[in-house]
Amino acid sequence: MLARANGSLQPVETAYVDENGRARDPFRPAIEPDGFADIDELEADRRYLLSQVASMLDQTDLFVFTLGLTEAWESIEDGVALPTCPGTVGGTFDTDKYRFKNFDYEETLQDMNAFIALAREKNPQMKFLLTVSPVPLTATATDQHVLPATLYSKSVLRAVAGALSQKHDFVDYFPSYELIASHPMRAMYYIPNLRKLQPRASRRPWMCSFPPLAISRAVTSKNPVRRHPSRPTMTTFSVKKPFCRLSANEPLYLRKLSYCCNQAGYESGLEKKTDVHVFALGSGAYETNPFSEIRDSRIFFTEPLYSERLETATSEVSIDDTHVWGLVTGTHNNRILRGEFWKEATPACLDHPDLRPVSRAVVDAIIDDDQRYIKAFLAQLKQIKAKFFVISCPPVRRNSVIAGSGIPLDIISAIDSRARQCFTNWLSEQGIPFIAPPEGTMDDQGFLLKEYSLEKTFTGKRDPHHANADYGTLMYKQIQDFLAQNHPEI
Repeated sequence: MLARANGSLQPVETAYVDENGRARDPFRPAIEPDGFADIDELEADRRYLLSQVASMLDQTDLFVFTLGLTEAWESIEDGVALPTCPGTVGGTFDTDKYRFKNFDYEETLQDMNAFIALAREKNPQMKFLLTVSPVPLTATATDQHVLPATLYSKSVLRAVAGALSQKHDFVDYFPSYELIASHPMRAMYYIPNLRKLQPRASRRPWMCSFPPLAISRAVTSKNPVRRHPSRPTMTTFSVKKPFCRLSANEPLYLRKLSYCCNQAGYESGLEKKTDVHVFALGSGAYETNPFSEIRDSRIFFTEPLYSERLETATSEVSIDDTHVWGLVTGTHNNRILRGEFWKEATPACLDHPDLRPVSRAVVDAIIDDDQRYIKAFLAQLKQIKAKFFVISCPPVRRNSVIAGSGIPLDIISAIDSRARQCFTNWLSEQGIPFIAPPEGTMDDQGFLLKEYSLEKTFTGKRDPHHANADYGTLMYKQIQDFLAQNHPEI
């Protein structure tokens, strides 16, 4: 196309014309579903396209090029490659005019070098970012099975991209292929037939370019909470007549939760009805990877720490449908806000002219990436028909660690509110009950009011993170009311 735009190439193929006189562009046969009205209309559109390509070359700082396939059909007369086999979308196949071509490494490298040279001849400052498409071949024109044909194609393209990025300082490679198709991903981004990608797959490489998601996916410490005391928490509230169990995944938080719940119980009389046990399930850092699976209609934690804590506290090795489970999870958004990114960027809806605006779609994608394994766990609970509900984490505090890191408060409020909205919307769509923060505990920006903030830990250290016993009393009452209405057997 670049050669056509600068006038150095005039392909033999100019138009596919059908019996009604409608014309298709051989190089964009599907651009008009029914073709152009005639050749004149086609050529006018083509001239406009090529003029825009020429203009683009002058203005482009970075050219992002995704390498897709090595298989192609070409014109025998001039060797120009066509995007589809003639006779499929348009035209008529003729073995005297067209032939199949499966480009090898040397040919692909030669073509890419020619493309780069041609582009930089027009714009010497242009840089290139190469990627390889993770979408496999649906079919192949070779005599091979489609699986080795796909592997050959992707291997050639990946090798060429690697060679170019190593040779030129103005060429780089971004591993979108590896982020989707490599073995650690376990084909999770493909639909069941393994030929097409799920919609969320397109967001995965994009998300990995954003620092808020550059969170370690593998925590090696046996007690990561000590290293990261403000990790998000997932609290589990398991009810089994005649007692209930509260479990969370951060020991520091649990001591406060135990204190809040016990005090709330004594003040409201709940302790007379239920025996409350609090135990640490494990750090919320593990929510950034799959942490559960279904076996024999029961849910087992695949994260060893979760599994160990569950058994220690309840003598149970799995979650089944005989309990009522309450889960405090999905509304603690420190992971999304942690890091340097939101000191340099802002949701586009806010007025921060010195910061890079980020669209609502990108914000939502960041949130979805953070919540996906929590949602997967909740979906498993639905699948085994477990009785469960979700409880909100306390609202974020104005004097939290995140706020103290330099991120503007309105950005914290906007991200936290949007993340909670996305999560609760999903819960509603799934029919999962949700207990929101008690009324009157937040200000107009969604921050926890000071009178409900815990000021010091039990060791006397300042606590900029948790809610206090007064908040616990209100939340505990809401949980009691929910259980009385929905699970009177408890």
